Amino acid sequence: VLHTTNEHGERRTVPEVDAARVVLVAGDSVANGLVLDDAETLSSRLQARDPSRRYVNLGIARAAAADTACALERAAKRYAGRIDAVIYV
Repeated sequence: VLHTTNEHGERRTVPEVDAARVVLVAGDSVANGLVLDDAETLSSRLQARDPSRRYVNLGIARAAAADTACALERAAKRYAGRIDAVIYV
């Protein structure tokens, strides 16, 4: 299983899209896709269907609600003005 993250701890979403608009996918190991290959996660499946926006996987394995809230706060700053939606799993 290929499990890749970037410098912000975000799980890699494929295909990689450099779109101005962003959708944040947040939650626990289900959102993260812990036992799945990078290309099989929810964010990657959504990305493959919607190349007009960039899907960002903020899922954290075994995350508590507070962990997810912190990840969303950091991402909101990083993607300020670009967020179209948040999907919470």
